Amino acid sequence: MPAAGCFEDRPGERPLEGDGGDGLGGASGGNGRDSNANNGFTVSSNGPLTLAGESYGGNGGGSAGGAGGTPGNAFTNVSFSHTADLLTASNAYGGNGGLVTAGGTPKPGGNALASSSAITSSGSAAAGVRSTGGAGSNSDGATNAGNGGIGSLGSVYATSASGNVDVSGEVIGGFGGIAFGSGNAGHGGSVSTSNSIDGDAVPTSNIRFQLSATGGNGGISNSGSAGNGGNAQSSLSRTKNVQSLEVTTKSFGGWGGDRTSYFGAAGNGGNAIASASATNDIGTANADARAFGGYGGYGQLFSAGGNGGDASASTVSTGVGDTRASVQAAGGNGGASRFNLAGRGGNSTSSYTLNANGATPEPISAYVIAIGGNGGVDEHNYNILGGSGGNASSTVVVNSAVSDVRFARADSLSGTPGNYGQGGVRPVILGSFGDAVSYTIASAPGLVQASSQSNASHSELDMGGAAVSRTRATGTSGS
Repeated sequence: MPAAGCFEDRPGERPLEGDGGDGLGGASGGNGRDSNANNGFTVSSNGPLTLAGESYGGNGGGSAGGAGGTPGNAFTNVSFSHTADLLTASNAYGGNGGLVTAGGTPKPGGNALASSSAITSSGSAAAGVRSTGGAGSNSDGATNAGNGGIGSLGSVYATSASGNVDVSGEVIGGFGGIAFGSGNAGHGGSVSTSNSIDGDAVPTSNIRFQLSATGGNGGISNSGSAGNGGNAQSSLSRTKNVQSLEVTTKSFGGWGGDRTSYFGAAGNGGNAIASASATNDIGTANADARAFGGYGGYGQLFSAGGNGGDASASTVSTGVGDTRASVQAAGGNGGASRFNLAGRGGNSTSSYTLNANGATPEPISAYVIAIGGNGGVDEHNYNILGGSGGNASSTVVVNSAVSDVRFARADSLSGTPGNYGQGGVRPVILGSFGDAVSYTIASAPGLVQASSQSNASHSELDMGGAAVSRTRATGTSGS
């Protein structure tokens, strides 16, 4: 049976029905139509079954001097009960705002909501959803653009009385509108989803959860303010009594919009937060969290580059079997600028806690890394101001009741400054390296091997960052 998931994006296949018309001469644009796809099918089958549904909010109409039409919202629900293998998939897409000019009023992108459930008495069960906000209105003249819409999740659930269970959810913020004239660009839509998916299975089965959040990109501006990237947050904590439990979360901050005029600043990248917790009282547990800050926008000519977004990722994994966890956080790179200050790199923080309460098939290994974003650097040889690198901090804590700790390590790598242009030409004012801090704690009744490493470089002319590493190992033997 295929893994849980949603449709692939299909550019050009979006239906045109439900779009609002454009308004001229000060008239308002027409509203996009809301879309509702709620279990619009009838099925009769005793074999493996895949059911999918999708909805598109209508685009709002544009306006010259009036209010843009409100984009349509979208809702999709695919829920079904069956007696064999079952996969349900649900997609929802908010409508986009129309072009607004001559001092008109922009509109944000349409919102989207998706839900799904798969319930079976025999075989595997999988439910997957994706919800995407629409793009905000573009603008021209002295008119602002619209912000991106929001994607969110309703109930997402799967259960099987005999087989494995797979549940996934994804939320995506809409892009901020582009400002072609002197107005401000729109910000990317921010998204947040916490404990929004769930599932159940019998003790002899496996459960996998995957949750993702992506902020929308900020809009590009000419002589107005550039749009910032949307923030993204995903968190999931689940406790189950099954053979194996896997919890994965990912977050991606939106990218800042570019600034194409002579002065001002590009948009900042969005922040990203991801946390995952897996607790299994009778089997294995695996928690995985990854967060990536959005990149700062590019500043043309005398415009400054945008700052990279910060990133934070954390995991807690507790089990009696083969207990594992992984975590990564990376700050976004700063945006470049030709003649002004380049953006700083985003900071990153990662933490990892592993509690192994029973015998495992092999000794425990644990690794975590945090990477600071790099400062912006221009491709041309007239790079004037170097952007500073971001800070990085990582922590690993391993508590083992039975097994040896073969490898426990925390690494931190600070961001580098953007102090070189094309051909190695140095800027007039230098950026600095970020700081790096790492900390490892590990304990077990037997062998413990633990280490930590922090990297914060410096050179003859660059401002170096501070580097701190600490390690504590407790066992009958350790290093």
